[in-house]
Amino acid sequence: MKKFGPADFLPGFVVESSVSKEFSFDLLAGFQIVLAFIGDGRSEQSRNVCDTLLALRDSMKSRSILCYVTTWDRAACEEPRLDALRKAFAFYWDTDRKVHQAYGMSVDDSAPDQSVGLFVIKENLRLHEQLSAGPADVLVGRLGAAISRLPTPGMFQPAEAQAPVLQIPDVFDRTFCRSLCDHFRAQGGTESGFMRDVDGVTKSLLNPKQKRRRDCQVIDETMLAHIRHRLHRRIRPEIKKAFAFDVNRIERFTIGCYDAQDLGFFMAHRDNTTKGTSHRRFAVTINLNAEEYEGGELWFPEYGKRLYKPATGSAVVFSCSLLHEARPVTKGTRFALLPFLYDDAAAVVRQTNMAFISEAKPEFLGALSMPQPSALPQSPIVSPAPEVLV
Repeated sequence: MKKFGPADFLPGFVVESSVSKEFSFDLLAGFQIVLAFIGDGRSEQSRNVCDTLLALRDSMKSRSILCYVTTWDRAACEEPRLDALRKAFAFYWDTDRKVHQAYGMSVDDSAPDQSVGLFVIKENLRLHEQLSAGPADVLVGRLGAAISRLPTPGMFQPAEAQAPVLQIPDVFDRTFCRSLCDHFRAQGGTESGFMRDVDGVTKSLLNPKQKRRRDCQVIDETMLAHIRHRLHRRIRPEIKKAFAFDVNRIERFTIGCYDAQDLGFFMAHRDNTTKGTSHRRFAVTINLNAEEYEGGELWFPEYGKRLYKPATGSAVVFSCSLLHEARPVTKGTRFALLPFLYDDAAAVVRQTNMAFISEAKPEFLGALSMPQPSALPQSPIVSPAPEVLV
């Protein structure tokens, strides 16, 4: 049974291997990997996997793809029929079967074929493709095709100055991105304000000289569950790894719309400068239709002139303390999901500061070419309650 989807982070583990007494899977980050599970190594399906790996040995070697074979029966691998496999590839000895279990493989001796499978893994230990067992002649073609679809690793090159941000691919698939765009169109969106502290109270303000965006909140429960699941599987682990910070709460499920008709933009700002927003730790921008508009890039003025425009379904994640700007959309309409993430300690800060948040509707600071405020439906200042990410 498949436990992971493409782009999910895979669990780390430390086990004895043919390389060392204690080998950490995390140390393979930076390499493309084929991780094979063969259970006790004696079933017909495990033999098919072994034959497949041997058939593709030269192909994997030519692409510098590492291959590890995982079994819980060390004695079985001493049999002569596995001599060639032992000489060709490194082995993990999963004697307590915990690694098989963590990867969704069966650990039931009565169902040996269900303990067999292949994981093709990208450099950042995210799943590329998972293959179930099958006849060797078929499996060779399937694994060979999966390997061919791995991106070609780039060459080493000097680093360029950039903002301390994460760019995370494949958070959402295109179908889900389209459904979020349709969700916005169905609701219509409301004018989006920004937060300021005025006389010790956090207020929401509207000023088209500083921000032109319309927002709507995701309200469909199926969509909300899918968003939480993907952020938990694909963004939370990356933040924890890169910044040693474990986010487990989310503020707002907001879809933002920047339209070229009014040159949609949001001038340079930070996301945690008021009492009502000081709990925010990380901002997330997930583009939902990157091919359908021009402009609209993210810019971090403190770190040079590099512009960030994630592909459809991909994210930019950054500290809420960073100055950033959403550049004007010059053609088309940009849709993006825009949550904030934080942890339990920050949730205490948020709860304390709720007393300083104004309940009044947003104040309008100037017209420019925008309609007067009486014609604009208003967005809530913040989401009404903390949301647990997991």
